[in-house]
Amino acid sequence: MNFLSSIPAKKIFKGDQNLLWDGFLTDFALQMFLQKEYPQSQFVPFVHDEKVGAADINMIYCLRDTSAPYLLSEDYADSAGDACYINIDGSYGLFYLPVVEEDRLKEFGISIRAKSKQFVRIKPYLNEAFIRESAKTGLVLNFSEPAPNTIGSMLHQDVFDCYFNVHPFQQLFYLFSKSHGRYGIVPTEDKNVLLSSLDCKEPAFQKSLKDFMQSTFFDSAIQYSDPSHLASVKARIHELEDYMEKQNAWNGSYTDWQLKVIRFMEQSMNAPDTLSYTKSSHIFQHPGEYGIGHWLFHLLREKSELFMHCYNEALNETKMSIQRIVVRDSMMNIPYYLNRMFDVNRYYRTPLYMHTETKKLYFRESGRWIEFDPPLDHGFITGKAIPFLNELRLLDKTIALPESGSKYTPACKAMVRLLRENDVDLPKESGIIRIGLNFLDHIHLKTEYQLQIPAMLQPYFGKSLSTDQFSKTWRVVCEQIQEILTGSKRYEEDQQVRLVEEWFADDYSKALSFMDPAMRSLLWKTYQDYQDAREKKQNKASDSSISTFRVEKWKLNLLVDYYKQRLIQVMDGLHYLNNRPYSLSVFLMFGPEFFWELLEYVTFREEKE
Repeated sequence: MNFLSSIPAKKIFKGDQNLLWDGFLTDFALQMFLQKEYPQSQFVPFVHDEKVGAADINMIYCLRDTSAPYLLSEDYADSAGDACYINIDGSYGLFYLPVVEEDRLKEFGISIRAKSKQFVRIKPYLNEAFIRESAKTGLVLNFSEPAPNTIGSMLHQDVFDCYFNVHPFQQLFYLFSKSHGRYGIVPTEDKNVLLSSLDCKEPAFQKSLKDFMQSTFFDSAIQYSDPSHLASVKARIHELEDYMEKQNAWNGSYTDWQLKVIRFMEQSMNAPDTLSYTKSSHIFQHPGEYGIGHWLFHLLREKSELFMHCYNEALNETKMSIQRIVVRDSMMNIPYYLNRMFDVNRYYRTPLYMHTETKKLYFRESGRWIEFDPPLDHGFITGKAIPFLNELRLLDKTIALPESGSKYTPACKAMVRLLRENDVDLPKESGIIRIGLNFLDHIHLKTEYQLQIPAMLQPYFGKSLSTDQFSKTWRVVCEQIQEILTGSKRYEEDQQVRLVEEWFADDYSKALSFMDPAMRSLLWKTYQDYQDAREKKQNKASDSSISTFRVEKWKLNLLVDYYKQRLIQVMDGLHYLNNRPYSLSVFLMFGPEFFWELLEYVTFREEKE
């Protein structure tokens, strides 16, 4: 393990909604590191007691069966930003590629907003052959066409077929943003209960959770396992299932269920010390025990206009697409939640508001404003992302995050800086501890293992590759992708035909070698159609020939942009996966011995301004 350059704060917080993601591995590594190097520090790992999640409300309207309270969803965006919100999630095997955000696409000349407006107009003129062949590449323009498996399969095509026929503007946002190989459970109705309030005894939730474990973690571990290691993978799955039954894991809360999975992995590792998890709900119910002074919350009530200015400006500076604070009819939507008890130790989360003149707090219920005064006997207040994270790094506290974890930290730092620039006397904030798992860099530690590569990654790595070769080549592949994308920036969208000509003129083109056969074939065919249409327009210009030329040019640009999106997603996704593998997937496929070997290469650094 690599070391920090300075001694950490007295209390080090690290939280995750889903401990089965990188949470368990990073928590275990950090605890070992602190025990050895900084035993005077107190490590506080916790389950971030968030809301269960949220489905795409627009897609839900098209469900044929609306009786199921939960469904399995992929992660994707629409024109307003995040379309769904997934906290109970997993990867389909070792590999997954997260969502690509709109601003990231813009960096490489892809304006998905403009492209979507054009798509609405041009879609009726796309011929059936192009639509059918596009679907084979994953670019599904008609959702009645079967989509290929990428890393796992596309979900709910029939529902999206209905939705995008009514709302075609949203279709390309979905296709250009969606995750691959990441699935999660979401409620079909607004369900603002906390994760610790989900009861695994509830038949509908228990069935959804069992189905999710089987279809996401278990089936994928078997499908993508090295055949020579398949027996041990199946044995670990059966051991986990037996353990969960013997521990009555299905009779408690979802948080308790997660901890049972953690205990199984710790037991399999013969871990000398278990992780002592608490919950963020407990931390903020008992803030004095953890040295939390609610500095920002008190500042909000004392200097609401300054707080609003600094908060919104921090979001603007860092281009965060989350809700700004606004004032309507003297009511300010503050970035805090009220968590109210609705049953014994079960909590419901609701947004908080503050009256700008009286500074009194309110929440909405049944269309009415309800006033309340903290502290509460049966509830507590927690901040949204920015104040939540900042409260945990003031005074003698700090937070630990995985490398690539939490997109909110730039806004957290910006807000503190802006407050200081406006002469607010805040306690000193600590740096953030970043934890690097370096999983792909050291995947070779699982020796004599052939990775079965998912279809979406096969153009870059082939159908099968040893762990040793993968460790050596994945960064090289990402560098080559970066070169292709950087080269593509020389051309505006109207000039991308030149990019296609460059690719096909070079027998050793890396861009072509990274294309799957379906994309390469369709791009060549579309380029030829574009050339024919251009020649006809030049030889005999007419309304018909001009219209055909515009459609063919748009199709060619669409394919180039979609291919660039794939390159971005693979490059960014592999770097993300390097530090954020799903702990349970790695455990099932590689076994507990691999964890111990990987822990030797975990890195820690302090992230300051």
